[in-house]
Amino acid sequence: MKQALILLDYINEIVHPDGKLAQKGYPQFLEEHGTIKKINSALNRARNLQIPVFFVNLGFSEDYREVDPKSPIIGKAGEYGILQKATWSTELLSKIDRDSSDRVIYKTRVSGFSSPELVDSLRNENVSKVLIGGVATQLAVESSVRQAHDLDFSVTVLEDLCGTISQDVHD
Repeated sequence: MKQALILLDYINEIVHPDGKLAQKGYPQFLEEHGTIKKINSALNRARNLQIPVFFVNLGFSEDYREVDPKSPIIGKAGEYGILQKATWSTELLSKIDRDSSDRVIYKTRVSGFSSPELVDSLRNENVSKVLIGGVATQLAVESSVRQAHDLDFSVTVLEDLCGTISQDVHD
């Protein structure tokens, strides 16, 4: 069973202390739990085992045409001027050890599996099991896990590689 490691939304706007969405408490949770160190360890292990790594991040075009302004989760991205592709906002947190072999894929919805590029890449590589971590546990991770299941992937949530705003929400 071929596996892939998928990490969701470890981008500056959400997990860097200066990010607008980080003000909800994500950086503090990650710091308290040593999550970034655990991510880097998992990345090293995945690469040693030749498990492909995918960073799947929110990212919108300059005109935010993909955003439904009625969405309670992403609807205000354009109003706040955040989460545009290829900006500081959507860059991977610099403390995460990215490798040139890792793939970065943008998504425009909560679930990573809303990205046809991710699904096609996994299918093309004959991946049948996905290992998932990300932020936020109750949003991107949960949504991605449910959709991955519905797409017939075997799923393992790597709890130590997940983060959110509080332990209660994480649990």
